Amino acid sequence: MKPKTLVKSECANYNRSDGSCWPTGDECLIRTGHRCGYFETCVLPLADQPSPKDDPKLQKQRAEARTAYHDKHGIVSATKIDKRPECPDCGSILPAGRKYGRCDSCRKAHDREITRQRVRDHRNNAVGV
Repeated sequence: MKPKTLVKSECANYNRSDGSCWPTGDECLIRTGHRCGYFETCVLPLADQPSPKDDPKLQKQRAEARTAYHDKHGIVSATKIDKRPECPDCGSILPAGRKYGRCDSCRKAHDREITRQRVRDHRNNAVGV
């Protein structure tokens, strides 16, 4: 997701009818390639919020938009310095204290798949005896 897309979907000040900013009436600063204080303080922190269950990849997309915005404007953030581990399946941030592995929902699905494979292999080997 690009920062412009994040503005269109999440920014409360974005006027969808003409692409302007509600408080100023001017064109959206993000769309013109400039920094926006409201966007940095209110919209970018959404990347740290967990994804809703109906859209598990949303957090990762928001984080990509935040990274692109920070890279474009040369902003060094705490998340770049202190990178928190992510789930390899859905990309959500792992709970505190967990350095590797998967988030709880992906871990359960992964464990089920590993068990299925182990039982399948056991059955295939048992039939050939």
